[in-house]
Amino acid sequence: MLLLSGIGPRQELEAHGVSCLVDMPHVGKHLQDHLMCPLIYPAPGIGVTMNDVALAMGPDALRAPGGPLPADPADDAKLSPELQKLKEEAERGLAEWQASGRGLGASSLADAVVFCSSGVGDLDRHDTEIICFMTGGNDDFLRTIINLDTERFFDDPAKRVASDAENLLLLANPVLPRSRGEIVLDSADPGAQPAIRMNYYADPHDMKVMVAAIRRTMDIAAHWPGNRKVGPVMMPPFLAEKHGYQPGAAPSDALLEDFALHFSLTVYHPTSTCRIGDVVDPWLRMKGVGKLRVADASVMPAVIGGNTNAPTIMIGEKAAEMIAVDHGVKLREFVGTQPAWVDGASSGAA
Repeated sequence: MLLLSGIGPRQELEAHGVSCLVDMPHVGKHLQDHLMCPLIYPAPGIGVTMNDVALAMGPDALRAPGGPLPADPADDAKLSPELQKLKEEAERGLAEWQASGRGLGASSLADAVVFCSSGVGDLDRHDTEIICFMTGGNDDFLRTIINLDTERFFDDPAKRVASDAENLLLLANPVLPRSRGEIVLDSADPGAQPAIRMNYYADPHDMKVMVAAIRRTMDIAAHWPGNRKVGPVMMPPFLAEKHGYQPGAAPSDALLEDFALHFSLTVYHPTSTCRIGDVVDPWLRMKGVGKLRVADASVMPAVIGGNTNAPTIMIGEKAAEMIAVDHGVKLREFVGTQPAWVDGASSGAA
């Protein structure tokens, strides 16, 4: 929106016929995101099947076209004994969650997370997040939610990630990348998509951290607590053949790098294209433009070492407080207590 409005790098804007109203070289630059690599393990007795997940969500999650129950609940009177039993089990699972807030229905499915140092970055900072999904999902879940090309990833997707398969999904996720990308115009047409150049792994350091993060994740799987153990990681067959990998063997760095290049997935944490200091001031006001603020993840000077959702909400709430102060709005009239940081001094009218 800023670029199309003439706010951005002059040379780039004019190359697409957009009149530059404010020359802002950093608009759209410094783009960062988090990547994760999916490690999927057979885990009998540990992993939760997608059938169980669907049951916990109640009968509506089992209806056609994706499930065995009829699309119209009015047709449930004609259910077979087997489907009637399935419906009753789903109703029990949903009722447990509604009554107690417990049960599988209360889970985000990402039931464990660890933050740690990869050992190849700054040792006083965590640069790795490892997420444990208690289910490995099924083919539809992995393709549509995780965005995984299951035909390339598995030798037999229908078998490996069937809806009744007990698998675990562990995600290796470096959280302090050094690579930077950019968002630039491809056209002055507002209906045309911009060019989004993520430049993942442009800085070689990021690949070193990813390989270390994958190895740490595999080490966790190899030392799974309790009596039940997970099986060997499911390595894509074409990569296993290329690198001479055998199930259960220690993978080479070359294999893990190849794996990361083929199957790294976005965590959907884009930040820093309107960062504080370069594009907006500390009060989130656009430099050189009156009455305009930016209040989202793009103002982060660099991507944070964790999930961006809560900090982005905080940025929006902070912006609301500053706007209220600038315009004499008493927040207590709307949300209760005046924010503690307000001492009567305005941040300056936008």
